[in-house]
Amino acid sequence: MTIAAKKQVSRIISPEEFVRAYMDAHQQKKTKKELAASLGLLPGAVGSRARHYRSKGINLPFLKRVGGRPEIDVESLQAIVEARAK
Repeated sequence: MTIAAKKQVSRIISPEEFVRAYMDAHQQKKTKKELAASLGLLPGAVGSRARHYRSKGINLPFLKRVGGRPEIDVESLQAIVEARAK
């Protein structure tokens, strides 16, 4: 995406509108990408704004993640470490 295209995507959204849309997205188990599309923002802008609001004390929950890292099985990983350390 070019810089010109990025500028066309972003729009001004009030904090109140953003938080309402964010909480609706959380309740509907939407992703950051889906919320961004519905607001006309880039996914990075949604993440940045949510992080900024959290730093100011607004207790926004995290949105559903797509993909991501698998859960860590601590016991099996520790067994590997101990087996290889011998």
